[in-house]
Amino acid sequence: MTTTRQTLQVFKDSVLASKILIAEQDDSSANQKPSKNGTVKIIEGLSSSIVKSFEEDEVTGQELLALEKEDLVEIGITKKGTIAYLFAEIKRLARAQGQNVVLIEHSPYCFGKIIDHLRLESMFVKGLVDHKPEVPTVRASEKSRFEKVVKHYFPGESSKFLLEN
Repeated sequence: MTTTRQTLQVFKDSVLASKILIAEQDDSSANQKPSKNGTVKIIEGLSSSIVKSFEEDEVTGQELLALEKEDLVEIGITKKGTIAYLFAEIKRLARAQGQNVVLIEHSPYCFGKIIDHLRLESMFVKGLVDHKPEVPTVRASEKSRFEKVVKHYFPGESSKFLLEN
């Protein structure tokens, strides 16, 4: 079962919502077309003819990251020094992009309970259900872990919607 970003952002001030928002911004920038203000300009020192080659081929940010040395030659970049420099910069951008991945390493049981509750909250907010959902029922062996995960993603007062009083 999938979950929409909107559901994960029901509580806008949560750590979870901010992680999703950051990932959303990274996704949108990774698919921009290179232009005078776009992806290729992030690589300092490129000539306007090289930037123009990327623009003419409509290379997106994701495609730029997937390019190999042979692809650069096909685009029309023939100077060995330029190819080496550009390839090194593409690898650097790929590493930088990899640092923006949202990785959630918590108990699938606990995180599943949170997601289920967020789905119910989202339905309540949209008026699809009449009653505000009750806090999730968590098995005794997972209560401590569940509380830690909730407090991580929903610090302070925001955790109350998921935890019993």
